[in-house]
Amino acid sequence: MTFENMPDALREICRFFIEKRIRFLLFKCEHILQGKNKNLDLLFETQEGYEDASRLLEKEGFILSIPESVEKYKKMYISFKEGVVTAIHLHREIAWHGLPVLQKKKVFERATKFFPSAEDSLLIHSGHALFENFRVSPFHKKLIEKYRKNAKDTMYMKRHLRNVGWGKAFSLFMKARYNVSNKMILQAYISRLRKSPWYFYNLIPKLLNATLRKFTLKRKGYCIAFVGVNGTGKTTMTNHFMEHMEPLARFLNGTKGYYFGWDPFLPVTKLLSWKGRGKKVYTKEIKKIPPPFQGIRSLYLFIEYYARYMFQIYPALRQGKIVVTDRYFYDQWSQSNHSQYSIWLLDRFPKPDLCILLDAPISIILKRDKNTHLHSKKVIRSPIRKVHDITYLQKQRENYHTLQKRYSMIYLNTTKNINKNVQEISDTIWKKIVKKR
Repeated sequence: MTFENMPDALREICRFFIEKRIRFLLFKCEHILQGKNKNLDLLFETQEGYEDASRLLEKEGFILSIPESVEKYKKMYISFKEGVVTAIHLHREIAWHGLPVLQKKKVFERATKFFPSAEDSLLIHSGHALFENFRVSPFHKKLIEKYRKNAKDTMYMKRHLRNVGWGKAFSLFMKARYNVSNKMILQAYISRLRKSPWYFYNLIPKLLNATLRKFTLKRKGYCIAFVGVNGTGKTTMTNHFMEHMEPLARFLNGTKGYYFGWDPFLPVTKLLSWKGRGKKVYTKEIKKIPPPFQGIRSLYLFIEYYARYMFQIYPALRQGKIVVTDRYFYDQWSQSNHSQYSIWLLDRFPKPDLCILLDAPISIILKRDKNTHLHSKKVIRSPIRKVHDITYLQKQRENYHTLQKRYSMIYLNTTKNINKNVQEISDTIWKKIVKKR
């Protein structure tokens, strides 16, 4: 086995560590050696090498995604450049869920250059199935079968498994032709902990975190909102940005695009909208609302949008998804008559993790047509834009610029190349997304 078929970024990382004289082994990396851009797992011989590798990755712009406080004996680093995700797991023990299952020293003694021996590879993949994955894919079944045929030193494997205590579980796993059962899993954990009971304390934080994660109300995901005067390219930017971020979103917990413009949600709102159907709202100036009713209107819009947020956006954020919204509640304030009460409500609306104000000259805005949005339940398309006069649009822009300062929005000129704009946003936020998960 060689590094030649590895993806370029992963191969360069390996060569970089070799140049720095850091001793490591490729750990469960057969898929990587076939050219697949998956997680690169590296097992380090010494604690010093493990820490040196961490520092070098951080200097190269990698972000620590999973620290040892989440799972003892390993870290995970991520890089996202030009739409490509590079993920590297650093291991200082052959351990899963904080439980060392094989003796690292013996594995290094028998290794050939950067690869474990056939015997140790068989034990590593079997241990991974029994202690972490709890299942074996067809690809890994073929691997295990290959290593089983090539593993000639059965006495070594018996001694090694006797030292770590899970020899019986391994035998059951082999007899079942690499199919995992609950009995095998229990046998593996109980026998391993019986051999080294002090490792049980490493499992407690992992079990607690797994339990609490199911009930936490914390927003683990990342919400990005695009706002701005109609015609600044919110829909186009949303779609391009989601496409660019898809590899990172797929690597994490997925993505969700959501149209957060006017789209009735509450039953009363749907009824009122049904009553007003057929009115040409895009061809004439919106009537000014008398001051006494502005506060009532603002409160009702707050309730309507808050309900949509709680039912459509918040659940995805709890799941750790990257949520990208075309428009936000802020647009309601900027595009209509408002009072001091409405700004008080704005301050109490859930804030996105990042809000990006899209802007363009009035002359450009007037030429743009209203886009059909891919994430709206209904396809709404207006005639060529001629909704408001220039004075009204300028007032809208002033309102948005007021909100930009109040909520620290990022300003983006959409007359620039869209790919450059998308890359600029990506470079600004991908590290924050990874750190928050």
